[in-house]
Amino acid sequence: MLTLFRSVTNAGWAVTIIGIASYLAGWWLGWLELMILAAGCGIVLLFAILAVLGRFPFVIEREVEPRRLTVGEEAFGFLEVTNSGRVPAFPRTAQDAFGDRPIPVKLPALRPGATHDVRYPLPTDLRGVYEVGPVTVARADPLGLLRRERNYGEVDQFWVYPRTHAIRLSAAGITKDLDGPTSDSSPQGGVAFHTIRPYEMGDDFRLIHWRSTAKRGGELMVRHFVDNRRPQLTVVLDTFAQSYAVPESFELAVEVVASLSAAAQRVGMPASIHGATTEGDAFSGASLAAHLDEAAAVALQPTIAAGDFLKVLSRATSQATTLVVVTGPLEPSAIDVAMRAVRRVPNLIVIRCAAGAETDNAPVPPSHPSVRTLDVASGAQFVAAWDVAQR
Repeated sequence: MLTLFRSVTNAGWAVTIIGIASYLAGWWLGWLELMILAAGCGIVLLFAILAVLGRFPFVIEREVEPRRLTVGEEAFGFLEVTNSGRVPAFPRTAQDAFGDRPIPVKLPALRPGATHDVRYPLPTDLRGVYEVGPVTVARADPLGLLRRERNYGEVDQFWVYPRTHAIRLSAAGITKDLDGPTSDSSPQGGVAFHTIRPYEMGDDFRLIHWRSTAKRGGELMVRHFVDNRRPQLTVVLDTFAQSYAVPESFELAVEVVASLSAAAQRVGMPASIHGATTEGDAFSGASLAAHLDEAAAVALQPTIAAGDFLKVLSRATSQATTLVVVTGPLEPSAIDVAMRAVRRVPNLIVIRCAAGAETDNAPVPPSHPSVRTLDVASGAQFVAAWDVAQR
């Protein structure tokens, strides 16, 4: 009975209220016309109940291919629909959920026991991480008074990546000072001492630190050396909503970040991507696949404070030989304030993204002595401006 009440549409509730009101008024006033109207409403509701009763005869399995793709590429949902009932199933329209957008899927008529495969396109025009499913099949009466629904399949994750643009990125970079900072992520080897750690199979016995070994009760401890001279690309994405005049500029900024990560992957340069968010860094993965997953999900943060962005800048520069800050069309004075948080970095680049603006490919004269500023209005202009800046 509770399920039946949940199946009543707005039109069904209207007919129900009219029928009850007509019956009470007709009984109280003695008007036969109102009693006939009430009886008509009751008959219509009875036929609606009979129309939606019964089991759903379908067995539906859904697949999404591919699960990860770039904006604009084709993706499809696949349904395998089987009529498990004893009577033919009439054609109807089901709905698959794609985020907040319903996708209509036409199901054909099926004989008992018959199976049919349905393919339908998924929208890939907007970057994001979407939940796909479940598929909803409905039973309704011809007047739309009652409607019963049943969901099929599970909810799947679907990633739409930003576009990436092919750019040149030198793997040589700028050699870091041997006395510069080190980290656990630095490649093992070299001559820069980083820490003392427990012995691992394969370590050189000449690296054993006997004094620390004695303090640990005989557990072998070794000196850990790293190579801190390899170039390190660090990209910081400004997710502060006030930095971008239009949402398209932020989408362009995400494309720039994804392109830089892909270029670093091609030449084997270590890269770290950061974004100022209220929860911390927007990008936590180390691989290109992880960066693209997070680039698909990153969003503007309307409540972020400017100081949070400066903290991310300061934290991100500890290992960078090349620091790229990707932001909106900030004023030079705002860039000067941001650069105060930057520590010693040999190569500083600020990319200002303003989608649709009129720009050229020449680097903007720096407002800060050690910063190169690039203004880009599209992916193609980013590629051209970057190539000019790398010469």
